[in-house]
Amino acid sequence: MRTTNMLAGVAVKNLDASIGWYASVIGRGPDRRSAQLAEWRFDGCSCLRLAQAPRAGTESVTLVVDDLDQQLEQIEAAGLRLRKRHEADAVRLAILADPDGNQLVLAQVLSAALAC
Repeated sequence: MRTTNMLAGVAVKNLDASIGWYASVIGRGPDRRSAQLAEWRFDGCSCLRLAQAPRAGTESVTLVVDDLDQQLEQIEAAGLRLRKRHEADAVRLAILADPDGNQLVLAQVLSAALAC
């Protein structure tokens, strides 16, 4: 399978609270907003979409970043807590939980074998 972009959807209970939390992690507000939806667009047509839905708290999304240390500084400055950190030869991970318990993983790839 060859893909041309990626869309990750996350169900949240309180859209306004979740927008604030994700904006703190991402470093900016959403690119698109409606009453039931917020959307961030990234390079390469990738997209993270929050949607208000009753099934909130069961999602897991991984965002691959260039500099995990920079993201961790931003997260710490925003007063957010990490659930877990993991470092291996090929990848570094920081795992957070959003206000609904959805898992957000920030990953920095260290090995060319794992790079896209």
